[in-house]
Amino acid sequence: MKLPTVERIDEILKSDYENHVELTIFATEFVNWFTAKYGCSVVSAYRMMNQLENVYDYRFIRWFNG
Repeated sequence: MKLPTVERIDEILKSDYENHVELTIFATEFVNWFTAKYGCSVVSAYRMMNQLENVYDYRFIRWFNG
């Protein structure tokens, strides 16, 4: 399956979150959603997440243990 563009993912997320300008989403939640929806690797999901943060005003919450 061809992966969508960063613009398309932005549209999908904003419609799901009622067009909030600044979205805060848990990184694991996004990765789980993206890999399940598009059947891709975790690496591809993280690449998309990084693109969303760089191109748009996304701030994904990452939890680190240690």
